[in-house]
Parts: sequence; C-alpha cells; structure tokens
Amino acid sequence: MKTIFLIFILILNVNISYAIDIDKLKTGGECKECDLSNSEYTGNDFTKIDLNEAIFRYSNLTNTKHNECGQCDFYHSNIKGAYFDRANLDEVLMNRTNISNSSFKDAYLDNARFTYSNIDNTDMNSIDGSKSRFNNSIISNTNFENAKLNDSRFISVKMNNVNMSYAKLNYVDFTDSTLNGVVFKKSELDHTNFKNSNLNGADFRNANISNAVFKTGRGFNVSTRQYEIMDLSYTCEELKKSGAIVDDTTVCIK
Repeated sequence: MKTIFLIFILILNVNISYAIDIDKLKTGGECKECDLSNSEYTGNDFTKIDLNEAIFRYSNLTNTKHNECGQCDFYHSNIKGAYFDRANLDEVLMNRTNISNSSFKDAYLDNARFTYSNIDNTDMNSIDGSKSRFNNSIISNTNFENAKLNDSRFISVKMNNVNMSYAKLNYVDFTDSTLNGVVFKKSELDHTNFKNSNLNGADFRNANISNAVFKTGRGFNVSTRQYEIMDLSYTCEELKKSGAIVDDTTVCIK
C-alpha cells in the first residue's frame, strides 16, 4: 500500500511540475529548464521567452518562433515550419528529430547536435555552428550558404541537393558520407576530410581542394623532409573520376 501511495505521489509531483512549466510558458518571460515534452505546439511565439535548457522531447512544433533556447533538448521531435532565425541555440540537442520547411538563418549553433535526424527543405544560411554534429543524418534540399561550420562532423551522412557555397568548412569531417548534389562553391576546405565519401554529383566548381583530404597514401612531408604515409588530396583528374563536378575553376594539387 505504501509503495502504491509513493508512486501516486511521484506521479502527482511530475504532473504538478509539468503544469507549472506550462503555466510559465503561457505567461512568458522565462521558462529555463522547463519540461515541455510530449506536447503539441502550433503557431506558438516563443521569441520573448527564455527557454534555455528547456526539454521538448517527443513533441510536435509547427510554425513556432524561437529566440533563446541554448541547450534545449528536442530529442525525437517533429519540427515543421519553425522559425529559429538569429536564435541562440548553442549546444542544442536535436538528435533523431524530423526538421522540415524551417529556418535557422543567422542562428548560433555552436556544439549543436543533429545526429540521426532528417533535415529537409530547411534554411541554415549563415548559421554559426562550429563543432556541431550531424552524423548519420539525412539532409536534403537544405541551404548552408555562408555557414560557419569549422570542426563539425558530417560522418555517414546522406546529403542530396545541399548548398554549402561560401561556407567555412575547415577541418570538417565528411567521412563515409554521400554528397550527391552538394555545392562547395568558394567554400573554405582546409583539412576537410572526404575519405571514403561518395562524391558522385558533388560540385567543386570554383572551389579550392588543394588542402582537403581525400585519401591516405605515401607523400613527402615538408617538415620532416621525408616520404611517409600521410593524408593526401586529389588531383582534379582523380576528383573527376570520383564522379564529382570539376572544371577549370577548381583548384587541385598537381
């Protein structure tokens, strides 16, 4: 009997806490660390509410607007037509989320997590997302133009029709990814890792790949002045053979 009573009290406390968090959300101002999981949000304007570290797990967000949501957790949520432009989303957790027809223009996304997610028809123009993770995700019809993504990870990602023109992609890891229709025009690709990636249809016109990594092989190390096994780039001919789009504006090693 005591066990049943304790369980009832715990459930009651959870429900009360959830109700309090919902009330905070409605009144606006601040809802830090609020638990807003398993809920439906349609057309909600959160731009004047501080939602840092709030939890939206297993929720549906349609046509919502956001501003402060650093370290928020959107695990396994559906995000459609949401507006995150210029929002603070540093360290946000969007693992296993479905994101479509949404906008993150100029948003702060340092150390963000989008692993095992589906991202479609979404605008990430000019995001500041260094050290973010998109591993094992499917990304299509999405715009990363002018994005700052240095040191980010796109490992084992399936990408189709993605614009990464003018993006900062230094030290980004695309290992084992499919890059069909990904445009790298004027992107920064210093030590960017493309090992074992499917480059068929990737567009490297107006791109400099001379310092990007495509394979491991024997090369001359300038600092040690010796030949040794090291990461190497591709010649333009090798890049063309991989199925990538190349022309005389592509800068490759000789």
